[in-house]
Amino acid sequence: MFFQILIVTTQNIKSKHKIFKEILFILLFLKPPLDAYRVVYNQPDEQSAFSPLQEMVASKWAELACESIPGCLLQIVVLITSPQKTGLRVTSIMLSSLTTGFASATISFDMDSSVDQR
Repeated sequence: MFFQILIVTTQNIKSKHKIFKEILFILLFLKPPLDAYRVVYNQPDEQSAFSPLQEMVASKWAELACESIPGCLLQIVVLITSPQKTGLRVTSIMLSSLTTGFASATISFDMDSSVDQR
């Protein structure tokens, strides 16, 4: 959340009111759908530092770097240090790795399919 708040603060540095509103969206876990809405309807803001797509990608990378990848690594450490190596633990690691890879692939696809980012 800290990195998402940092991204929002950088994005909306010119408007204190908008910063507080965006932080509220982060704290209520409404930031991902709001970002998707802004990208789909292409709502650029003159006061913003970068485009809605760039903000969404930055938020996704922050989520990957601070939540998904460390969580996957923690599961691997627990599996290695655990005396019981069950199939459920291995399945959980595989699913975490697949969802992390899928999120990375969607970020790449979003950037590749955007006309402005080519």
